[in-house]
Amino acid sequence: MKQREELLAQHKFKIWQGANGKWYTYLPRDDGGRKQVRRNTKEEIEDVVVEFEKSHINNPTIDELFNEWNDRRLELKRISKSTHTKNISTYNRHFKKFGKNRIDDLSPEDFLNFLEGQIPKYNLTAKGFSALKSLVKGILLTSKRHKYTKYTAEDVFHDLDVSEREFKHSIKEDEEEVFSEREQQLITKYLISNQDIRNLAILLLFATGIRVGEL
Repeated sequence: MKQREELLAQHKFKIWQGANGKWYTYLPRDDGGRKQVRRNTKEEIEDVVVEFEKSHINNPTIDELFNEWNDRRLELKRISKSTHTKNISTYNRHFKKFGKNRIDDLSPEDFLNFLEGQIPKYNLTAKGFSALKSLVKGILLTSKRHKYTKYTAEDVFHDLDVSEREFKHSIKEDEEEVFSEREQQLITKYLISNQDIRNLAILLLFATGIRVGEL
């Protein structure tokens, strides 16, 4: 009874009896709208509300999971305010429609299809795709922590069918590069000949163009 009362208290809309004796309320839709429901008795309409609230406690939207992950990282000072804002911008670009889905309605294949489809849709660079994967990883980590899902981000990324040729390549003029082509060759040759954790990391920077913070 206590849980029932708490769930009813969470309900956003009023419950009322119509002139015809029927009982009414609204239930929110995932697209931000609402739908009206009707039952014969007050107890029956409250049952509908309770079941709705219970089902959504353990089945949040992708939007809700992202916001929890992004806000928590800021609260823990793991990211700066600017990174928090940048994550929101990246999320709004890619997840406008996909983010309305509820986590329990999605499979690893759904995330795979979503990720692979974003590359041609937005002509992503390898760096842009890496940023997108970071958001998906955070969403799935949060979902796994709350036990909403059993699969992990690694399960999804393991089956990604993506090649380097698919990414847009940013071409800079020689004078815009930090190193000339000859300098890069010399540095790369040295790094390969003197492999340790730092030199391998620098090689990865040259190979992928990821940011130092991501590395």
